Order: sequence, then C-alpha cells, then structure tokens
Amino acid sequence: MTQLCDIALIYVVDDASLKDKTYEVLKISEAALVKSGTSTLEAALFNVPQVVCYKGDFFSTLIAWMVVKVKYISLVNLIMGSEVVRELKGYSLNTRNLLRELRSILPGSESREKVLESYKQIGIRLGPGGASGRIAKDMTEWLNGLPRPGSSGSGAQRRNGMTDNGL
Repeated sequence: MTQLCDIALIYVVDDASLKDKTYEVLKISEAALVKSGTSTLEAALFNVPQVVCYKGDFFSTLIAWMVVKVKYISLVNLIMGSEVVRELKGYSLNTRNLLRELRSILPGSESREKVLESYKQIGIRLGPGGASGRIAKDMTEWLNGLPRPGSSGSGAQRRNGMTDNGL
C-alpha cells in the first residue's frame, strides 16, 4: 500500500491529529478513498471525487449478497440510481484496483469531470439546505391541524368554525 502514499493523502480516523476533522480534510482533498456510509455523501457535497471501499469478511459478504438486494452500497450511487462513483467491494478491493480507480479521478482526468458533473445533480435532487427546518415547520403545521385531547373536530375544522357533526 505504500504506492498509494505517492499519489494520495490517506486519512486514518485513528490518527488523533485528524480525528473529528473530516470536513477540514475534505476541503483540501483532490480525491478520496471513502468507506461506505454517510461519508460518501459528505465527500460528494464537498465535490471530492471518490472511490468507495467496502471489505467485509467472507461470511458477512455472503450473507449481504444473499439478503440485501440493492445494486449499490454508496449513498451517492443510490441517490442517483446509477454508478457515479466507483465502488470496490470484497475481493475487488485490492491495491491494484485502488490505484487504478484513484488515478482515474485525479485532476485532469475525464472520469473526474464526469463525477463532478454528477455531483451537481445530487445537489439538485437533495434540494436546498435547511431540510431539518423545513421538515420541522411542516410537522408543526400538521400537528397543529390534529384534534387536541378533549376537543371535538380537527384544528382545521375548528378554525373553519366546524366540528365533526358539521356545526
């Protein structure tokens, strides 16, 4: 794996100086090797081309293959419904494939430009920031429309001056 150090900064979560600094590392990254999970979406939102890496033991991989019926493991690919970022899983996750795929997304490559273009579509699909606030507002409006304990009719009906019996 020392060959990787020639072309990439490897971010190791166990390194105390980098722990909890994912966003700072992504801000300065040209490309990344990313474990599957929410970090794939985070890398995409920072416009960092990535290779998704997942390696489980033989039995976990076998069970997942038999039970889980999804085509992709990364959130980026699941959201887009196609392979935007390369996923190296199981036995395809090896030094040769890591180097090949990482080189293909470094600055100046055609693959990198395609990934970055697809990332724009992810932003469109996810919508603008502030999703938590919009959901909270919608939930509050919905909850305000529900009947209160001990009252008759819904909030919407009460506001209209009506109850369940139409009076």
